[in-house]
This record gives sequence, C-alpha cells and structure tokens, in this order.
Amino acid sequence: MHTQTESELEELLSRPDDKTADAMASIEGDLLILGAGGKMGPSLARLARRSCERAGIRKRIVAVARFTNSSLPAELGVLGIETITCDLLDRAALARLPGIPNVIFMAARKFGTSGEAHLTWAMNTYLPGLVAERYHDSQIVAFSTGNVYPLRSISQGGAQETTPVAPVGEYAQSALGRERMFEYASARWGTSVVLLRLNYAVELRYGVLVDIGLAVFERRPIDLAVPKVNVIWQGDANSWCLRSFPLCQAPPLVLNITGREMLSVRELALEFGEHFGIEPTFVSETEGSRALLSDASKARGLFGDPKISPQEMIPWIANWIRNGRHFSTSRRIFKHGTENSNAIARTTAFGPGHPRAPPRSEFSTPVARTPATGPSPATIWPLARAESRSGFTPPSLRSERLVLEPVLTLSAEECRDRNVVKIAGICGRRKQATAEAELAARLSYHAALLSLADLKDESIPQLLDHARAIASIIPIIGFYLQPAVGGRLLQYDFWRQFADIENVVAIKIAPFDRYQTIEVVRAIADSGRAPEIALYTGNDNHILLDLLSVFDFGSGPVRFSGGLLGHWAVWTKTAVEHLALARQHRDSISSDLLRLAHQITDANAAIFDPAHHFRGCIPGIHEILRRQGLLEGRWCLDPTEELSPGQSDEIDRVCKAYPSLQDDDFVKEHLDEWLH
Repeated sequence: MHTQTESELEELLSRPDDKTADAMASIEGDLLILGAGGKMGPSLARLARRSCERAGIRKRIVAVARFTNSSLPAELGVLGIETITCDLLDRAALARLPGIPNVIFMAARKFGTSGEAHLTWAMNTYLPGLVAERYHDSQIVAFSTGNVYPLRSISQGGAQETTPVAPVGEYAQSALGRERMFEYASARWGTSVVLLRLNYAVELRYGVLVDIGLAVFERRPIDLAVPKVNVIWQGDANSWCLRSFPLCQAPPLVLNITGREMLSVRELALEFGEHFGIEPTFVSETEGSRALLSDASKARGLFGDPKISPQEMIPWIANWIRNGRHFSTSRRIFKHGTENSNAIARTTAFGPGHPRAPPRSEFSTPVARTPATGPSPATIWPLARAESRSGFTPPSLRSERLVLEPVLTLSAEECRDRNVVKIAGICGRRKQATAEAELAARLSYHAALLSLADLKDESIPQLLDHARAIASIIPIIGFYLQPAVGGRLLQYDFWRQFADIENVVAIKIAPFDRYQTIEVVRAIADSGRAPEIALYTGNDNHILLDLLSVFDFGSGPVRFSGGLLGHWAVWTKTAVEHLALARQHRDSISSDLLRLAHQITDANAAIFDPAHHFRGCIPGIHEILRRQGLLEGRWCLDPTEELSPGQSDEIDRVCKAYPSLQDDDFVKEHLDEWLH
C-alpha cells in the first residue's frame, strides 16, 4: 500500500467491509457522534456514512464537536454528514441537540492535560454524566481507555476486562469516572451501553508507531523503560466501534480494543531503522519490566482479528515519514489549530507526558533531551528577547549553546504537557541556521520561523536555496520583516517560488505595507497552496483589519489564519478576544470593529514607536509589563536602548484613551500565581 496523500489515507481509514455495513443496517434509527472533531472522529463519521451506502440504507449521521478545524464541517458535509458546532459542556447547547437513538461518545480531554486538571475532570467525568442523562433513552457506545488498568509485569501479559482497575494519575482516574457515569445511567434508567477501552489507535500521521519511527528517523535515542506496547489500526478500531451497537446492554459491556500483539519497542525501532538505513540508538540497553498492556481476546472473539497488522503498518509509516508526509500534520495545525494535544505532540504513549508514567525517578523520557543548563528562566527570556531586537550580543553570551539551547530546551519542557504548537526562531547564515534547525528538530519543535535578515547581500536564488536547506530539516514559516527593523524587500517572484518549497507550512507577513502584504498573499494564492500554507499577520499597524480581510485574486478566497505579533506580548487576554471576534465576524464587519481596529493601531504606535523608526519598541513593551508588575524595570540587553523622547507620554495617552484594550485586572488577579 503506497498511500501518498491525506485524501488517500482518509479513504483507506473509512473504507467499509460487509460486516461493518451489516452492523449499521442492523441498528434502528440514526447515529449521533459526540466529540467528532478529534483524530478518530472524522474518519469514524466517514466510515459510518460509507457503511450505510454499502448496505443500501439511509441514516442521518450527525457529527457534533467544537470543530476548531473550521474546514472540517464542510468536508464532512460534502459526504452527507450533518455537523453541529457545539460546546458540549454548555448544558443548554447539549439540550438542543437532536434526540437520536444511537450515540457514540468520544469527547475527552486526553494525554498531556496535567496543567488544567479541573478541565480534564469536567470533560472526562462531568460531561459523560450530562450526556448519560441527556441520552438515557438511547443506546451508547462510549470510548474509554486502557489507562484505567494498572501497569503490569511483561510476564503477566495484557489486562483483561476482568482485571481490577487501578488508574494512576488524574487523566486515568477521570477516565474511570467517565465509565462510572455511564454505569450509573445504565443502573438508573436501563441505558444500554458498551464501553470501549482503547489503547492505542494508530495511523500514518500519529500514534506510538509514528513516534518511534520519527525518533529513529531524526536520530533521537529511544527509552526502553517501558519495553512493550499494544496498537490497533485506527480503521479497525472505528469498525469495531460501529459493530458494537448490537452488543449494547445494561449493565454495560466492557471491551478492550487493541491489537493481538505485544510489540517490543526495541524491535520496532530496529525495524524502522532497516527501512531508513539508520542504526537506532537507545537511552539505555536495559529494558524495563512493566508496561500498560491490554488483552483484546474478548473483542477479537466477537469481531475477528484486526484487518491491518503492525507488520503492514510499519512500512507504510516508514514510507510516509521518509517522504516527509508527517509534515502534513504540521500544515493542518497551522491552518486550523488542533482539537487536542495528541494531534500535535510527538510524545510517545509511554513517555513521562503519558498519564501512566511512573515518577521520574523510575522512568526517564523516551527521547533524550538536553538538560536546561545555563542562565535561569528569569534571566533567559529578557536576554533572548532583547537580543532578537537590538542585534547586540555581549561577548559572554555569544555562544549559541549558552543561550539558545537552554531557551529552546526550557520552552520544550514547559510545553510538553500542554496543547501548544512549538515554533523555534532560526536566523543566521547557512552554518548557524542549519545548527539551529537541527537543534529545534531534536527538541521536537513543530516548525521554525526562518529569518533572512542576515542574508541581505544574497541573491533571490541563494535565499531560496537557503530556505530549501532548512526546510529539509524542519517545517519552516517564512518571515517577511520590514526593512526598518532589519528585513529586506522581497517581491512577488520570491514568495511565489518560496511557496513551492514543500515543507513551508506558514508565512508571517510583516512588511507594514499594504502593497507588499498583498504581493505575498497573491503569490500564495497563485501557487495553488493557499489551503496548505497558513498566513499570519505581523502587521502591528493593521492587525484587526488583516484578520478580518478576505483576499480574492480570481482563484478563490484567501484569509489570514491568525497573527504572530509583537502586539500580543502585552494586553494578551484582550488580544485573544480580538482574534476570536475577527473570526466570528469576518463575514459581517461592523463599524464597531472598524473603530476597534484603529484604536489598536493607535495604541501600537505608542508602544512600538514608529515615530522614531521603532527604536523604542522593546522598551515600550517592557514599560507596559512594568506597569502591570510583570517586570521590575524596562531594561534591555543593550543598556543604551530606552524609551524615545515623548514615548512615555504617548503610552500614558493610549492607556487613558483605551482602557478596554488592556488586561490589567486579569494580570492583577493572577500576578502572584505567575510570579511565585
């Protein structure tokens, strides 16, 4: 199987067989999928629709989610799948959903959610309670997780459905809470339920096998502390889900959903190594003795063995990685955002970010990371920020290893358990930029913002060759920076050729010039890659209007996906609200939004100091943060860098004129929490 595109992969994942079609034909009434916007939901909805077509029957397939990927409802709609955008935690919105007799529940807050435990419990336990009550007259197939079982000795084999549960950590505990809510509904109202304890679904873009394959391909050492894993092809997991409806009962039937094999992490790495011609490395040759494993004999007895085996998946995944197709996940993230952290994290399912991970004393990270040595966090960030603006680097800090590596390592560690896209800054000539790109890739950053400011004397072909070289290491974000702060003019022809570089995932457009901005957007539109390449505004003088604008040069509408802006370094809470407003009202722009746009630009003029060619830009940002108590002073790395004449008065003016732009109360509420 040589699937080369995401559309081919989606077709494969949603290809029905006779047994799945027969199961859909056997259930009475329509199908509702709650939480359909994540990794499995879209292909599950497509499989349900195609199974109905194969069986020659008509059913409503209704997919419900927040749909942070704004293009997904249209993609599903073309196939005849109804979509409803809904925050399921909103009780009124949940009550308005249609009453449908067959419900798949897959809404959840998944791995890497330790930073907001309350939301994890709300999504994984409170919400199932609401859904169980709302749909107590329906039959429900609910996804759970094998994380409810204890870690087991390898010699014991996988946990069976009769194995006593022993969840470790809040994610696993909240997942067990989900099961208890559906058990309660079954006991109180007689609701027929099947609980699917899944671990772990895999396809070509995500999952344990992809994580191991990427680690080998990127020459990162692999930890063998957890030596065995279970996986199942996502298409098989979806098929088993639909085939579970005839099995719904009260009390609930519990089924483990995974593959037959207990797979050796070492052997998987060696096999990927053979495909890539790379010798894998390991953190230690010593293997652990415990793992989170499930025995799906009961499900296999009902459904048969999975159609796709790990032995088939591995060469497919290797081919996908070798051809750079794993970068397509990054493209989707930058265009649309992500439903949950699993869509972007390259953390293996058995690493310390995993909710089942033992304490760090027992269990080191699966991908070795460089320790965050050097200056403390309180020192690193002001240094990095000031250096990037002024171009001044004290002799004692010129070593890339002293500043850059600790900063990127610290950032990666801080973001590891969060739903965050990690972007590294890359600058300098080829040798420096290559080293920085390799560092970012090693630390599993999703993309790099590529500065060309140090290549002012290079020709356009040389700039493009430079970009191609860095893109061969890590997905890149182009950066059009205005000349006033170190950039150079780059016209249509450059950006048109830049768009042809396969691993370009986004472009930050910040020339502070409407003609030049339009040139870049037109180049992307003419390239035919506008659906793949996200555009971010960096025009602090035109932020809201950029976010509201629709560009059409004859080939269809093009919009900015968001912003990468100095403006968002201050008053960030209101900036996020402004972005949400822009997305909500971009098709109906009111005079109030236009007024707000000009107020933002006026405020930015005071902070960023265009009146003095942006010389007071960094001090202006620091001054706002100082007034809020987030910084003790507005010092910069260059001791001569200060507010420009009259800039303090201008900041006073805009603060007085536009209190609604500020987030002082929000900062004050959380200041002690953040600083201590």
